[in-house]
Amino acid sequence: MKAKIEKELKKILGEDFYLEFPPEWVKADFSTSFPLKEAKKRKKAPVLLAEELKEKLKDTGFFAEMEFLPPGFLNLKLSREFVSGEFAEFFTNRKTAFGFEIPGGSRIIVEAVSANPTGPLHIGHGRGGVIGDVLVRIYRYMGYEVDMEYYVNDRGRQMRLLGESLKARYEKKDLPEDGYKGEYLVQIAEGLKERPADFTRAALESILSGIREELSRFGIVYDRYFFETSLYAGGVIEEMKKQMKEKDLIFEEDGALWFRATRYGDDKDRVLVKKDGESTYFLSDIAYHYEKYRRGYALCINVWGADHHGYVKRLEGAVEALGRGKENFHVVLYQLVRLLRKGEPVVMSTRAGEFVTLEEVMREVGTDVTRFYLLLRKTTSHLDFDLEKAKEESMDNPVYYLQYAHARISSVFQKARERDLSCDFSGADFRNLEDDREKELMKKILFFPDVLVRCGEEKEPYYLVEYLLGLAQVFHNYYNNSRFLEHPDRLALIDGLKYVLASGLSLLGIKPMEKM
Repeated sequence: MKAKIEKELKKILGEDFYLEFPPEWVKADFSTSFPLKEAKKRKKAPVLLAEELKEKLKDTGFFAEMEFLPPGFLNLKLSREFVSGEFAEFFTNRKTAFGFEIPGGSRIIVEAVSANPTGPLHIGHGRGGVIGDVLVRIYRYMGYEVDMEYYVNDRGRQMRLLGESLKARYEKKDLPEDGYKGEYLVQIAEGLKERPADFTRAALESILSGIREELSRFGIVYDRYFFETSLYAGGVIEEMKKQMKEKDLIFEEDGALWFRATRYGDDKDRVLVKKDGESTYFLSDIAYHYEKYRRGYALCINVWGADHHGYVKRLEGAVEALGRGKENFHVVLYQLVRLLRKGEPVVMSTRAGEFVTLEEVMREVGTDVTRFYLLLRKTTSHLDFDLEKAKEESMDNPVYYLQYAHARISSVFQKARERDLSCDFSGADFRNLEDDREKELMKKILFFPDVLVRCGEEKEPYYLVEYLLGLAQVFHNYYNNSRFLEHPDRLALIDGLKYVLASGLSLLGIKPMEKM
């Protein structure tokens, strides 16, 4: 809705005019800093420009109230007539009403989880996975061509250690120094029918198979699992090195191969190939992104844990060296998850080596609840996940609160069917809905596409969670003080609400409940 209004206002006020969403403490639908920004250029006080702006906006019919706020903002409240008219259009064409302007050549690839295949996934991996998955769902809903990929580090020292650790478990010998201690390797060793020719490959295949199954149960299905070894076998590494050498971006010194990272803001140049001939992870990461762009992706989004913070700048420099800009690469850093039980930190088992697995949490609270709770805070915020709270069937549980809104609407329509009431709302007139809560519901429903655009632009799925909970709050307050079966227009309103709640829940990868 914001884009539609803004487009019309630009025709009147010029391309420099923009609408903004005000902070929560400002009781308005939109705000514009146009008076403040134009004051110096037009040599007029912001308050005078705001009055002139009000006069121009009056005839549009968009706004019922316009209030000047120093030093130069104009806060705007949508008119009931405009809201009811827009809602009628949405209601009639709901499947096509939410149009999005998608720029050409905008293929996106989202890489998420990409945990080393050296053990089971922990709850932190689950947070990264659901963040990436919801972003992919949102982008696809908006019309983008987007793929989700898991990058498998299947070479290097850690993989060798994994193979040696499995061999030790199989032979019932002491683990190598720094070997993997998790009991999962004992289980893999016991499950081997015969001695494998390659213990590393046997461990990788078993663990990766488990990861695939676990993520699938978690609602995450990848378009591709991309193996690091394919970069070497397929010649991508050598092709990328050749191009960088031609641009004088790599050099040899002290028997090692280096990338000129200081050209791109790094504090020192970085090793790509060590003296002993072993390639670094950095070399593979550069080649992997080179290969992504070669496949035609315009934007690469990586969802990483916050412990990768120091690595981001380095890879940004490498992406720039590949001839790409900031618009082509983005890293979503998510903070840690702390599991609690009744407010106290919890360790559920040591089966996987001193951490709580994603599988354990899903098994205890359910897949939908796990996904929702891992999205309950912005990616930049630490997240406390209370297992007992997550299992409560009460209005204090946010996922129950949201699911119950959808179920309540379903129960209303069930009663309507039992009474043989017509659910043909083609003649609904939303101008008859005069309650302020009805206007608020219509307005919030119409903001659904704006929320998705914000999620996509800021790479932050939390805004959708926040929106849906706010929508549910308005509905629950409305439900507790309203009668529906005697008012067809109200039934039509909550039918539209149900559509948006179901769409939003589906984007979160959560099944809308018909009854609870």
